[in-house]
Amino acid sequence: MKLEEVIYNEGQIEGLPPNPRIIKNEKLKQLADSILMFPQMMSIRPIVVDENNVCLGGTMRCRALQLIKNMGRDEVEKYLIENNRKENLKEIEPLFEGKIPDGWVSKEVNLTLEQKKEFVLKDNNQVGMYDFDILLNDWGKDILDICGIDIPEDFLSDIEDEDDFMKRFNSIDDANAIYPIIPNVGEKHELFIIVSDDEVDANYLREKLAMQKMKSYKSDKIQKSNVIHIKDVINALQDSNTVL
Repeated sequence: MKLEEVIYNEGQIEGLPPNPRIIKNEKLKQLADSILMFPQMMSIRPIVVDENNVCLGGTMRCRALQLIKNMGRDEVEKYLIENNRKENLKEIEPLFEGKIPDGWVSKEVNLTLEQKKEFVLKDNNQVGMYDFDILLNDWGKDILDICGIDIPEDFLSDIEDEDDFMKRFNSIDDANAIYPIIPNVGEKHELFIIVSDDEVDANYLREKLAMQKMKSYKSDKIQKSNVIHIKDVINALQDSNTVL
């Protein structure tokens, strides 16, 4: 099938509303790049047209194919070489002649009008939700960018906050640390670590040692703490005659 033979659903069929999906130029370019990097996906999930070649599913991918055609063979080949995917050029080759590669289009001729409407909506509907922790930590941002998957800005800001913390943490040395990493001459100090397997035990200890509301060792902010000086432990035990 030729690219020009695919008819975009713009409401020209009576009873079938226009495709509700839109795409910005930046996202269209990402989609085109995604197809160039993994053209085999087009045969796994083909564009769907009806008996009149009206596109029911895959409109954005069809527009991306037109964008690839307009890029031209030389530019596409350069892009694939830069990304170590030159072998994909053979499968994409028909696009430069205005043809959609074999297997990239599924023609459904027996759908009723109601089935077409249902298909258009279901094909565009995203029922599930992303777990962005898994996406970033297990999949990685590079492939997310290739696939055009956006990470919410508030989620990224949390990550940036963690990065800022690590930068500040790594900048601490004996000269500016509240509790020196290496003891000063003539000074002896030790670090005690208490491990808690559940929140109940942790809160019990904080309550006993008055750590639920105490001044942060990093700032003057009053908050729940996980860090306490041994003198504060001694004072808490003496003041309340606490028995742990």
